Amino acid sequence: MAVHSLNRKIQPPQKAIDSVEIPNPLMENLPNGLKIAFLNSGDQDIVKLELIFRAGTRYQQKPIVAKASISQLIEGTASKSSKDISEFLDFTGSFIEFSNDRDFASVSTLTTNKHLKPILELLVEMLEQPTFPQSELDVYKKRGKQNLLVELEKVSTVARMNFFKKMFGENHPYGTYAIPSDYDLLNRDDIYSFHKAFHDISNAFLVVTGKLSDTEIDAIKNAFAQISSKHKVALSPINIANNKQSDKRIFSLKKDATQTAIRMGMPTIKRNHPDFIGLSVLNTILGGYFGSRLMQNIREEKGYTYGIYSTILPFEEVTVFLIASEVGKNFANQTITEIYNEIEKLKTSAITDNELNLVKNYLLGEILRTFDGPLALADSLSSLYQYNNFEIEFFEKTINTVNTITPKILQDIANKYLNTDNIVESIAGIID
Repeated sequence: MAVHSLNRKIQPPQKAIDSVEIPNPLMENLPNGLKIAFLNSGDQDIVKLELIFRAGTRYQQKPIVAKASISQLIEGTASKSSKDISEFLDFTGSFIEFSNDRDFASVSTLTTNKHLKPILELLVEMLEQPTFPQSELDVYKKRGKQNLLVELEKVSTVARMNFFKKMFGENHPYGTYAIPSDYDLLNRDDIYSFHKAFHDISNAFLVVTGKLSDTEIDAIKNAFAQISSKHKVALSPINIANNKQSDKRIFSLKKDATQTAIRMGMPTIKRNHPDFIGLSVLNTILGGYFGSRLMQNIREEKGYTYGIYSTILPFEEVTVFLIASEVGKNFANQTITEIYNEIEKLKTSAITDNELNLVKNYLLGEILRTFDGPLALADSLSSLYQYNNFEIEFFEKTINTVNTITPKILQDIANKYLNTDNIVESIAGIID
């Protein structure tokens, strides 16, 4: 029998991705106001649930309260101690994790179909009857304060904080940050009050993915239907105007720093804007993947850094274009100059077809990865709820835009949105 060896000198054929089949979730609205998206996916006996609340730090009246109120749910309920919950999760091979940002807070759990019912009972009890034990809160405060003290010694942390303070203002919900002494002021009453006000079931959206039959769907609906809505949470938009100042640079000196951190960027269009997907393609070319222009210039050619990237950070009220790097302590100004040079090139010179095709293939591969299995699907659906009003068509629009975008369109987008006069610069470390 003939044996055919693989000739690695010949590039394998490329297959265009015209569309991705994304099954429409089953949408349910419970009488208590909870909205649920069920998506049956995968052939393993696992279920992931993510309960998302509009309960981020922008809604808190005191620092740290929003984060503490979501993360301390697991520390005790009316019938279970923190130790009981930990042992139960170990026994069932399940996990529960919490996240918190400016706009949202979430409780996520991954379990097997076999243990779904007891996990649901635990989740309901955590939401309905948390005890927020003082002993656990004391540990949380001590650990959080120490971790923040360590973080504040990092130039990357200082540059990031100063960037958002400079952009939005120190009193703006998107520009405020906790200081170590805030942990001393954190108390159980504040946490409980925030939980009661913002972790209301009517203020939540539930994403469920995995191997789902009618049995699992009914069990989840029945479990969460037990939770009564105490009141409708009153949420209001915030002013997201740029904190315009004559001096767009902020610098924090750290004499002992071995590297200097750079954070640069500006507010830009939201994810539901018609040009957002095209701007995302442009961002990828600039600094959104390992072969980007910023990496090629500042890492590969100049050797100023081990890594540099650009990204588009979505918030509910605004989106932020951000460039970030830690560079050699003598190269901050040179790096910033090169960043502006690369932005200017995008505005004055059309991208070549070869470079654009490379980026298109990369992006289409990344899109496929975001739908690879129930866990990735859950993340995609959660993001869609938070920033696109659960517009499923967004995925199809993304694929179509990536496939059809041209160098001319990208150059127009660069000139339209990459206004360097609006860029805020935050530098921490040493600058020459």
